[in-house]
Amino acid sequence: MLSYIGMIPNAYPKGIEAADTILDEEYTIEMDDVGSAHITDVLKYDKSWFNSNSSVFEKYPFLLSRRYQDENNLRELENFTSDIDQANYTITLTFDIPGNAYNKGDSWVIYGYADKPKFENQGQLVFESEWTQSDEFTLWNNMHINYTAIVIPPARATNAHYDQNQKAVVYELPYVAAQASSSPLATNKPLFIVLFAILMIASIGGFGFLMAKSKAPAAAVAPFGAGVPGVPEVMAPDPVTTLPGPPVPPPTITPAQVEATQPMPPAPAAAETAVSPDTQEGSRFCKFCGGKLKHAGAKFCSGCGKEQV
Repeated sequence: MLSYIGMIPNAYPKGIEAADTILDEEYTIEMDDVGSAHITDVLKYDKSWFNSNSSVFEKYPFLLSRRYQDENNLRELENFTSDIDQANYTITLTFDIPGNAYNKGDSWVIYGYADKPKFENQGQLVFESEWTQSDEFTLWNNMHINYTAIVIPPARATNAHYDQNQKAVVYELPYVAAQASSSPLATNKPLFIVLFAILMIASIGGFGFLMAKSKAPAAAVAPFGAGVPGVPEVMAPDPVTTLPGPPVPPPTITPAQVEATQPMPPAPAAAETAVSPDTQEGSRFCKFCGGKLKHAGAKFCSGCGKEQV
């Protein structure tokens, strides 16, 4: 938004017409180091008029801000406040205009001042003008306006002056680097950068591991038994015939056992076997391993070595 005084020639006719009352307005523009402006607009009304009409501003406070809204201006007012002082017949408006001055590299420029200032005072430029006005501020009564605009450049600004060619206020402001922050994040910036890089690498590695694991073949699981519904018979394992465990060593075969497996001699004739050999000469086979003794009635078995008692 251009400063308010810059909108005067376009908003109001030149010259002074017949007015019902008088309004004194002091419009102060305080610039900061980044080109934003803080505005304080003090409106001092005629006592009788103010006593009769100030209640309208209290009921409809938006009337006090509409004056500064320009359909051709994309910027907006910020932090708008209004204070109605009944005792002194004044209304004080305050608001901020971001980007009110333009940085040209070697200087800052505030456009919108058609006429040169009346005087300069310690780096401040003072503009004065007057006209007849009928708008929201006057509740559409013809009112004579005595207007004063004070432009206050930043405290570090130098060479503040009015530029007739640009119709603007110009001042110079030395560049100052941003002060280092005292916050832990700013103070330990290199450390946080390294930690952030480590975390990023760890995150990428973890993501890659999970992706590789998801693409690996599934671990073998116990197969379904034969005959389970939905499982082909060819997938069923062969029946398990042995229990798991250490291998069983083969049995030891003794010579007596080998001899015992030989074909038995034919049984003696009935006449010869009428009397049992055990009752005459003793048994010819071991009572313990069944092996053949060397002779009937032998006391020890030659196969297992046990005494025949």
